[in-house]
Amino acid sequence: MTDAAKVFVPEFAGILDKPKPGIWFLFSPKGTWYSLLTESDGSLPKIPDISDFDQTNLEPSNLFYIGTLADQPCFAGTIDDDSPLTDDYQLTEARSLFGIMDQGTEEALARARGITFWNMTNKYCSRCGTGFTTESTEPLKKCPSCGFTAYPRITPAVIILIRKGETILLAHNRRFPANLYSCVAGFVEAGESLEDAAKREIMEETGIQVGGLNYFGSQPWPFPNSLMVAFLADWTGGEIKLEDDDISDAKWFSRDNLPELPMKGSISRMMIDWFINGD
Repeated sequence: MTDAAKVFVPEFAGILDKPKPGIWFLFSPKGTWYSLLTESDGSLPKIPDISDFDQTNLEPSNLFYIGTLADQPCFAGTIDDDSPLTDDYQLTEARSLFGIMDQGTEEALARARGITFWNMTNKYCSRCGTGFTTESTEPLKKCPSCGFTAYPRITPAVIILIRKGETILLAHNRRFPANLYSCVAGFVEAGESLEDAAKREIMEETGIQVGGLNYFGSQPWPFPNSLMVAFLADWTGGEIKLEDDDISDAKWFSRDNLPELPMKGSISRMMIDWFINGD
């Protein structure tokens, strides 16, 4: 359960004219807006609590209020690639922070990343090309010309841990590091239910059949804008046959013979740890 002192309460306000004191999630264009400003104090990276921007040499833009964390106001924004950073700050890969921060801060980071990505990729109406205006009460952009609206995009994806007796099926994607394996996963297609998407991805990637799909949990994964929906499934038949060009290998692994695993904090790792612990 989340520590009560670190509860994140999402809220929204339109683009701010200038930065205000509070907890700041500031993203840099480096790494497709995945680089996040953190405090470098020699320990774990920390999201900065900035009371006076005049002392930071930073000039953030695209500023949004996103809610409160432990009753402190939280904001999101961007900084330029060439922003001068003092010794107090560094740029950190945002994905690396999941699993090492408390749940409330992770929730705030996911919202900040989602709002920032939505703002940076929705400057103009995709229907008529007119510049969007931003509402002040909810994350919504509206075209003043044709009325088209754009909310932050959320792309659902399924991820499945498949069990066969005392083993689990893990796959190696060609984009992964050499020995890293993870659960079967993929995006939901138009018109699909989550369950149908899970079964399709398993068949496409491994050629096996499963039954007994059971919901495990979900996780916002704003890289760039996914919502991961996790299932447990049981093997019912078939041999592994790689059908997907992205998957270079897939194997059954026991608890005492596991490969390199996904990062802590990811829902894929949560499911694998659940299996390791024998839950």
